[in-house]
Amino acid sequence: MPDIATIWDPDSGTGDWVLSVPQLNLLVDENGNSVVDDSAAPIWTDIEAYTAGTGLLAGNDLVTAVLISLFTDATADTEDTIPDGTTDPRGWWAGDIGSKFWLRTRSKQTPTVLALVKSDFANALQWLLDDGVAADETRATEATGDQLTVANALYDVQPVTVLLYSVAPEPNTVNLTIAGISGVSTSVKNAIAAAFASALQTGAVPGGTTNISAIQGAIESVPGSAGFVLTNVAVSNGTVTPGSAGNIQSAGGYLPVPGTITYA
Repeated sequence: MPDIATIWDPDSGTGDWVLSVPQLNLLVDENGNSVVDDSAAPIWTDIEAYTAGTGLLAGNDLVTAVLISLFTDATADTEDTIPDGTTDPRGWWAGDIGSKFWLRTRSKQTPTVLALVKSDFANALQWLLDDGVAADETRATEATGDQLTVANALYDVQPVTVLLYSVAPEPNTVNLTIAGISGVSTSVKNAIAAAFASALQTGAVPGGTTNISAIQGAIESVPGSAGFVLTNVAVSNGTVTPGSAGNIQSAGGYLPVPGTITYA
């Protein structure tokens, strides 16, 4: 047996039950006027000239469920701002249902508010996926491996976006040529390599400019590196400017990572 249908009224912005209205079964033209015969009598569409109402409209169960999920006022959290200036968090006494769309009704139409509304609706309709009512999410490829671990960790603290993307940049390998200290010990060279890696770990810019001064400063801090000269910087996915030992400009989607160090 179908449920009682909720019918949405776009003019008032409300949903409600409605009665099945009794009607006369008359033929009408494109303007809504009754079609009459030669004697000016109305022409009926059926043997029965009258169809009685059947009570409250029923059916469209999924539409009704979606309308209730979207437009029932979900309980506001303590950090939410109540738009009407009260402290009433609303919500439904019988359970966790609805969306926070009501919190946005007095907001300006900004990109942030639009993102919040999308998030409100996605959260309100999540049960469709959880219960298998709707098809699986097809807007993006589900993360796997390390990216899934990152996505799961960020899920509860994600910003106001409906989809959360976890993206890893590709490596832009940086190789250095250093002159003036070729005779230093292995331990000094190892310390320079560690300083080089640390400088990129903290200062590398994906798809942007990584200043060479950060790398030079890291090498200068290594005891025993005095007198070094950085003569060449080579990258696998980007450019170096100005000169052959300048700043590192990584291509879009690439992150500088340490490569080899050649001592000349």
